[in-house]
Amino acid sequence: MSIRDRQDLLRHEVEIVWEEDPRRLDYVREKLDMYPNRRRIKKWVGAGRRVGYSVVGPNAPNERGFWGGWMGFYRREFFLLEHDRNSEPGEAGCYGIGCPIEGVDPRTVRPGVPGEQNDRAWGAPIGRPAA
Repeated sequence: MSIRDRQDLLRHEVEIVWEEDPRRLDYVREKLDMYPNRRRIKKWVGAGRRVGYSVVGPNAPNERGFWGGWMGFYRREFFLLEHDRNSEPGEAGCYGIGCPIEGVDPRTVRPGVPGEQNDRAWGAPIGRPAA
């Protein structure tokens, strides 16, 4: 399920916290996750490194997960994998041109608004073949 399909789950975001300077990143991977606590940020256990996350307001409801199960708070996390463009300084990585499907330009990320995939995230004008 795409974040764009469920923008309603972002409605309680009040802030985006960047752990790395987003101006130095061409794209970040954006994912929606569920946290058991409104305030505490869980330690990153995924592949790669987390570069940012969203914060939800005190009025955010405790909701049931997509597939039932436990209750929690929806929040976004932004991360990069070892083979992403910005993870290999001086090298293009596997996405020299293009970006992963969940890749978005971090400069377009706002509380409550999904990031956008644009020419900057893509590394070239979108739709134009690499030279």
